[in-house]
Amino acid sequence: MSTEKRDQSTSTSQNDQSNQGTSLSTLVFTIIRGAFAIVTIVVVVLIWSSVSVAAEEVGSAAEWQPAKTILMHTPKEELFLGVIEPEAALFEDTFSTDRATREHEDYIEALAESAGATVVTLEEKLLLLGARSELINLATSNLAVNGEDNILQFEEDCSGDNCFTQAEKEKREECFNDKLTKLGSRELVRIALQRPKIILRKDPIGPNDKSEDNCEVAAGYEVAADYKLNPLMNMYFMRDQMITTAKGVVIGKMARVQRRNETELVKIALEQMGIQPIYEIVGEGRLEGGDFIPAGDRVFIGNGLRTNEEAVKQMLTNDVFGDSHPDVIVVKDSWLNQQEMHLDTHFNIIDEDLVVMEEERYDRDCTPPPDGNSKCLLADVWKWDNDSAEYNKSEEGVNFVKLLEEELGFTIIPVSIANQEAYGINFLTVGPKEIMMVKGISPEYQKDLEDRGVTIHLIDFDNLKLGYGAAHCTTQVLHRE
Repeated sequence: MSTEKRDQSTSTSQNDQSNQGTSLSTLVFTIIRGAFAIVTIVVVVLIWSSVSVAAEEVGSAAEWQPAKTILMHTPKEELFLGVIEPEAALFEDTFSTDRATREHEDYIEALAESAGATVVTLEEKLLLLGARSELINLATSNLAVNGEDNILQFEEDCSGDNCFTQAEKEKREECFNDKLTKLGSRELVRIALQRPKIILRKDPIGPNDKSEDNCEVAAGYEVAADYKLNPLMNMYFMRDQMITTAKGVVIGKMARVQRRNETELVKIALEQMGIQPIYEIVGEGRLEGGDFIPAGDRVFIGNGLRTNEEAVKQMLTNDVFGDSHPDVIVVKDSWLNQQEMHLDTHFNIIDEDLVVMEEERYDRDCTPPPDGNSKCLLADVWKWDNDSAEYNKSEEGVNFVKLLEEELGFTIIPVSIANQEAYGINFLTVGPKEIMMVKGISPEYQKDLEDRGVTIHLIDFDNLKLGYGAAHCTTQVLHRE
């Protein structure tokens, strides 16, 4: 073979090998690209599934039914200012925030292990991708200049060029919104829980100094700020922002200004769970979940310090209690004391025929103030009328103790003041005659319950309870079996 032909043959062979190599590389690249596309699709589907979740099963018809899904919030840094000045935070006393966090985490674990319940936390739902835009909207809502609840505000105690012009305010708001979109989800959750306020001011700078501000503050000035926090210190009392009836979730309206913003975070979390509230209290209505206890053919609603008649009226009018239309028993409390602020602090249900009640409330013949027992409990009974398709009042001002024992067939266990103050009434019933209760009750009370067949799971709450609540207050049972 001539040298020319050998060269041509070699060249052809090399070209074939090169083409084969190119084809192989192309094939490998195509496979890798296809695999990457598949992985991308899977990741997107997983992320989307975490955002567009199927609706959680929701509904609670009776307090003694097994608790299946519970919404909770583990308190962390938002507690700090509250333990420095507890009374203003609606706390009972100061306590350790770190130990409170650990107690709460242990309680979640105990609920899973002892009661078999699934606990969902507020934070994990707020961290979902779908909640991000809602958290940003919450942070930027009502951003009009110097709005009372705005994060970004401008110093008003200024004069002349030391004050921000309208154009400068608008530019800074624009910059602020832009920076919010760059924050991570955890930072946005912190904003929602800590509720910071940033009060901007203009400080003059020397002639040789140069402001590095990029939001167009006037020459010769730099931007400084004072920082304040107005945290949601009571957020961990997840019982109160809503109630769960047999029909679904009703968003409440908090009675105390310190807690008014809590419901906004709850609504965002519920949305991430696929849960659409059936109603939300509006106007002058005040409803907190510690005043609501479902009990099969009836529901109990406390009307006192934290829940008012207007909220009760709205719930009756909007038929929120379930298709079976249970009787609605409104328990009227005239004592109005923080120590027993909600119905679940002086009355609770263990089973379909067994309840506990603070001993001074256990009065079958009481009359209310001004002449009688300040802790006297009277009740109004509302029954559903099929013909008019509405609730009508069937009894008014009846003695609550007599109603429970004589008409409804409950056995009442009187609980001493000491055990009530140890939060021995604020337990969570997780099944028939099975409760989660904080440590610190008397041996006599514990034995009385156990002799009646009650299973008690004791939990450490030495710090958490000093926020004025215990096992029941810190849980929102979204679904009972």
